[in-house]
Amino acid sequence: MGNKLIPFYTEYKNTDQNHTLFLDHKSNRVYKAYHQRSNNLIYILMFVLVLAVLRAIQYFQLPVGNPILLLIVGFLISIFIGIYSYKKFTYEAFQEIFITQNTIDNYIQRGKKVLKTELWVVIIIGFFQ
Repeated sequence: MGNKLIPFYTEYKNTDQNHTLFLDHKSNRVYKAYHQRSNNLIYILMFVLVLAVLRAIQYFQLPVGNPILLLIVGFLISIFIGIYSYKKFTYEAFQEIFITQNTIDNYIQRGKKVLKTELWVVIIIGFFQ
């Protein structure tokens, strides 16, 4: 499983059995990863911590000659933090599952429909901003 896995279907039913299916395109194996349960206490503590940090740096002035550079650096840092936390805290252990090619194709089609819907929602929200 050292190859890059491609997520092609995610199922959310607001239960403990939410999962994502991944395809290893080199070996054509399918893996299933259950989503980790979120800890609401940690979520609330992290939210309060972020609010406290934002309030503490409210009047902090950065002597930056080029603010665009600061925005780009901040954007890159947030991307790396997001990727790390997604990989570390989203999924439990991966398990190989055995399903037919027809079932995989059906899951891919359903996943494409969800992706199109999500993209349209983002575009509409972005348009009205």
